[in-house]
Amino acid sequence: MGNNKSMNQASNASGTTHTTMTLLDDGNSSISSTSLLANGITLELEDDLDSNRTFSQASQSYSGSVEKMRQNVSTSLIMITHRIYNYCKRKFIEYEHLPTATCEDICIEFSRNMGILPNTRYLFGLRVLEANQVDEWVLPGQPLRPDVTYCFRMRFKVPSLELLQIMDRASYEYLYNQMRYDVVKECIPDIRYPFKKDNVMGLGAMNMCIDLLEQRESAERIEKNYKSYLPQPLVKTHKIFSRRKICQTFRHLCRRQLDLADVKLNYVREVNNLAPDYLLETFAGLVDYIPGDKLTPHTNIVGILNPTEAKVFIKLDLFDTIEPGLKVARITSKEKLEWILVSKLENIYALCVKSNNLQTPYARLEITGMPHGYRIQFEGKIQLESFISYISGYMRLTTKWMLDLCVQYITPSLAELFAIDCHGPIGGTVSFAKIRERRNNCGSYIVRQCEKEYNTYYIDINTKSNRAGLQPERYKTETYKITKKLCTVNNGITTNPPVKWILHYNSTRKPFDKLADLAQFIPAESEQRFRIKPSEYDKSNLLTICSPKKVQSNETETELNEAELQRKRVQILDPPRDLQWYQNSSSECDNGRMIKMRADWVQEGGFKDVNVTLKVLKYDEDFPKFMNLSNTWSRIYSPYIIKLYGLTLTTPYTMVMEYSKFGPLNEFLQHYKSKISLHQLLDVVHGLVRGIVYLQEHGIIHGFIRCSNLHVTKFDPKNQLLEAKIGDHGFPRPYRRDELPWIPFEYHNNLSLAEKHLDIDLWAFATTIWEIFARGQSIGHVTSESLRQNYNRYGGILPIPSDDCPPEMFEVMMDGWSTEPDTHTHKNFNHMQIFQRLIFIKENLDEDYSTIEWPDELMDADQVNDSNNGEGHNQHLNGMRHNGFGLDGKKPSNYRSYFDTTPSVLEIKNGKVIFKNKIGEGHYGTVHLGEVRYNTPINARELVAIKTLKSLRAPQLNDDFMREIEIMETLDHPNIVKIKHWIQRPFCIIMEYLESGSFLVYLTSRKPNLTNQKLLGFALDIARGMDYLVSKNVIHRDLAARNILVDRDSVKISDFGLAQRADSDGYYIAHTNREIPIKWYSPEAIKKDAKFSFQSDVWSYGVTLFEMFSRGESPNLDPDKELTQDEFLQRLERGDRLRQPSLCPDYVYERLMLPCWHSNPKMRPTFRMVIGNIQSIKNETCNFLPKSELSITPSSSPASTTPN
Repeated sequence: MGNNKSMNQASNASGTTHTTMTLLDDGNSSISSTSLLANGITLELEDDLDSNRTFSQASQSYSGSVEKMRQNVSTSLIMITHRIYNYCKRKFIEYEHLPTATCEDICIEFSRNMGILPNTRYLFGLRVLEANQVDEWVLPGQPLRPDVTYCFRMRFKVPSLELLQIMDRASYEYLYNQMRYDVVKECIPDIRYPFKKDNVMGLGAMNMCIDLLEQRESAERIEKNYKSYLPQPLVKTHKIFSRRKICQTFRHLCRRQLDLADVKLNYVREVNNLAPDYLLETFAGLVDYIPGDKLTPHTNIVGILNPTEAKVFIKLDLFDTIEPGLKVARITSKEKLEWILVSKLENIYALCVKSNNLQTPYARLEITGMPHGYRIQFEGKIQLESFISYISGYMRLTTKWMLDLCVQYITPSLAELFAIDCHGPIGGTVSFAKIRERRNNCGSYIVRQCEKEYNTYYIDINTKSNRAGLQPERYKTETYKITKKLCTVNNGITTNPPVKWILHYNSTRKPFDKLADLAQFIPAESEQRFRIKPSEYDKSNLLTICSPKKVQSNETETELNEAELQRKRVQILDPPRDLQWYQNSSSECDNGRMIKMRADWVQEGGFKDVNVTLKVLKYDEDFPKFMNLSNTWSRIYSPYIIKLYGLTLTTPYTMVMEYSKFGPLNEFLQHYKSKISLHQLLDVVHGLVRGIVYLQEHGIIHGFIRCSNLHVTKFDPKNQLLEAKIGDHGFPRPYRRDELPWIPFEYHNNLSLAEKHLDIDLWAFATTIWEIFARGQSIGHVTSESLRQNYNRYGGILPIPSDDCPPEMFEVMMDGWSTEPDTHTHKNFNHMQIFQRLIFIKENLDEDYSTIEWPDELMDADQVNDSNNGEGHNQHLNGMRHNGFGLDGKKPSNYRSYFDTTPSVLEIKNGKVIFKNKIGEGHYGTVHLGEVRYNTPINARELVAIKTLKSLRAPQLNDDFMREIEIMETLDHPNIVKIKHWIQRPFCIIMEYLESGSFLVYLTSRKPNLTNQKLLGFALDIARGMDYLVSKNVIHRDLAARNILVDRDSVKISDFGLAQRADSDGYYIAHTNREIPIKWYSPEAIKKDAKFSFQSDVWSYGVTLFEMFSRGESPNLDPDKELTQDEFLQRLERGDRLRQPSLCPDYVYERLMLPCWHSNPKMRPTFRMVIGNIQSIKNETCNFLPKSELSITPSSSPASTTPN
């Protein structure tokens, strides 16, 4: 094997990681001890690699003996033999098979022999092993070429190693052995000598430990064969050094009594970290254009003018990226490639292969949104076919498992599944769900492959009705096993039909020629059978095992259109899962009987969340009224009436309603008054009439038609669009005297008689039109007598509302206010006549809208209300008494649980932030995990930390919060947490989220695994961050481990709630009596007129060092007694200091901690001096550190992978 590249082109990137892993300081690993070796797999120890041998000879040495294997067919048939390397057995397999055997046939035999499961065997393929061939993979339906040596190899990457370990231990075991081979043979560019020398020796020591744990050989024999665990170039160059170092590391690992599974998992993780592109392939080709390129004339290879043809690298970028998909990068002399997204993988729906006039093969990808497709020309057929098998494989394993992307190169097993209408190994849960979803009839069935055994299938079939419960049309689904048997005669020739399907039924086995006959045989209440066929859109976690983890995408989601939402039936929703309420939006409605708030209805499947209004029941005794209202509104499907989308049937009971972005019409008209055109008002009247007609046709008496109950859902001044919809009528309530303008005269003396009469809606309709043309003007307090006087004077109960109100509209109002008998029935509500009048008015309008000036951004209802409200967003909650009852003595429902159990939302510039679970809490504030979602597609979603105040009532806390924001906005340093956004009502600071979390928790949870060298690195991070604060004239005043966050291999300073700017002398004098963290404070900061400075922060830094090197202990001067503030100060002033932690080296305590605690602030070191001291200590100790602190690479060691 003279060319290493021939063994593995799987990793073509040269990128490296800068993480290191500590292997030798983890004596108490807590990872699961489950063995990962598959049953029946025997592994052999490699022979020693003689340094004088060639690389090819070394390969033979590594391979060990040869094993024979034969295809399971008749012995009388003509057979051929191929040598195929097996990484797990570490030897070549001489495999005898029929000349017609395809690559997939052989892969299935190998997978079955290795114990690899049917669903994970698709991860594997056959690749040419010879040195002169580069990355030649065999397509599933192709036979092997004669006299060519192959290797059986995992090709496709599973994003979660832990998932693979759980899903299929045999596949996981094979991956480990494949990685082991690739590292030793230097087949991975990212881990190739002379780079990563220490990492490679660490990996070799782990392999030695694994072989010992697997009882392959004695420790002495393993040490003697140390060369076989290292790449040959490393051994040649550093023969003596490498032997001593790898053997010392191996012995230390042995003394720690590590678990086999732990070591193996860390090995696989480490290789994955060092070579993140392992198993990912890059191809070279010629494309017609690169998306986004400008046209530049260029003649292609066949003499045809092609404006943008380019030589490119091609790759599938699916993992850890916000833009997953097929990407290309122009081949240039630049060191860093610029990758451009061509298409998401799921948008590629076909691939065809053609040749140009020069017989150069190319692939044409058919892509949604690209009518002319995308052409990629390859150097030769080998590269083309390798690309086809690669992209087709990932298509099946990530998106559409039942899709053969290229019909010219079919996958035999997939063609067979389609031929017999059989599903892949989807599992019983998915199968049952699909039967219920697709055709839930008696006799409906699915045939599917078994996910555990080869040539085994299952049939899931509805056999009889199960009439228990509320839904009688449920069927009992039964599952029966089927085995597939290949039928041959003595000479090996297959019969017709070639297979028999054996049904395992009631302890018998009955053969069938066809699966349809087999299904018909199974007894069921119905004689009919309905086979549910597979589809390329079927989804199952057992199939799409390479689907990348959910990565934040910057693609705009599809928005559900209004018509689709209107057609939807009322949904039953679960608030914690389906809803997200907006803070600053809650208020009382329905006379204080319900709480109204804005929310998002969370959608799945790539659809955009829907803005909604929540109406939450406030009192349990109103539940019957709530259900009556919900029942009425659930039957309404009109685009002119606010839609009821859903209900919650657990407390607090909630109606999920269509959202009105611009709020009630009366407030909207008042706000924009002169800017609303007459044309827009006429459109509102038109919608109101359509809504009234709908209610009448369905026999619904509304009873609360008001301008204030029309809700503006659309407004576009440029296109003269204004839409308002009728809101719900709310709970039944008696009419008030101030509502007389909306009530006919005959009910004025007894308002209770008006509640259920249709003429109420028609009279109110007329008054509402008056309000519309009065631009939302309040009618004010009027009496019945004044209304009658107006009627006699103007012909209506109110005078004409405005100068621009058309006479025809005032006639419509007067018709509604008519006092003649029987004029208020639906027979005389002539909506067609009203429409004719509206058309007539519009045709005769002569308005000029060009002079109306509008702001760039219109205020929505919440912004309008914010300008009028001075209190917090939950002001209605303040009316609740402490005994749990409202002011009227009624027992409230648990509507407050919305504020605890349902995710909340706050709007920020260009997006929103969603509150998730609480991740921290302090004396004054709370920290939540959040997610920012931007409105613009160029920004991806990102996780953030949200800090909020517990109380808004203390003015000092408000001032502190604003100061914290002001300070954080000026800071930009890698060791200081960054602020992303902030909100003033309620006070929120939105910061970057660090997944590893609190440093204090990190110290205590990782105590057995933390080396002093690693802690010195963290101490340096903190000192650098604090030195930066000094340069910004900021005194932190609360430096402690609890206020430091861990970011992988570094730490960052957070929580600037107590931070202050230093005065011209470098001090801040505090005069408050608030609680202070005295254990971290210097003597001068504890006294009455507390004096803070950069030197007092140095004292706190020394206490933080104590926390670090004690692995999270509380900094108590007296471990046996909790001291008061006065006692603590007295002890400090008499010279008492924190003791030296038991695990803390003398040089840390004496050279770093104690100087920080000098009684004279001026004698304490500056942070710049601390940085120099730490660097000196690191330099001094790195040459004589104990072997337990030998660092090989920190991020993937047992220490760093142990869960918190």
